[in-house]
Amino acid sequence: MNTVVSRSGESTEIYEKYADGFWIRRMSDSSADTIVDLLGESMRQVLPEEYAQQQDKFQSRWKEAIDQNNAELFVRLASLTAWIDAQADVENEPVLIYAVRKNLESSSADKTEIIEHILRAGVPVNQTHGSNPQSALHLAARNGNISIVRLLVRAGANVALEDADGNTAEDLADENNHEAIVEYLDSVD
Repeated sequence: MNTVVSRSGESTEIYEKYADGFWIRRMSDSSADTIVDLLGESMRQVLPEEYAQQQDKFQSRWKEAIDQNNAELFVRLASLTAWIDAQADVENEPVLIYAVRKNLESSSADKTEIIEHILRAGVPVNQTHGSNPQSALHLAARNGNISIVRLLVRAGANVALEDADGNTAEDLADENNHEAIVEYLDSVD
């Protein structure tokens, strides 16, 4: 394990690099040995080349975990990193929307474990994306996945959120004849 110490003002931070190539920032001014964001500004100052390489590595590992519906890898990555920087776009999509889309495209569309982990990590549930900005709820409702719709609503998704055309998730479900979703969304309004 490699260790780098960075001092700025009264704060001292210790970075450790593990055998698998992941950098962890441990804050020495904390009584607990807390793992925090390894992709922060101070990391760029200490290790600019390794920061850029690691950012690319994390993007590909997050994508791999989501694409393969690999909850074990996802949980491992989440335990090693602070989620806030890792929630950056995956293939130019917000990570929650990417995960919902990949789930809907897969043969295991009823498995929501990765999406549950993403939501528990605090990703904004109402984030939108695309030329007609739609949320993960819009996407799940339009495609008829009641499990994901329920999960997103329980996580605080705004059922009244409209896309650029003025459609709510309920409107999209109705347009695509997903009656169970229409009834569910109508009941939570």
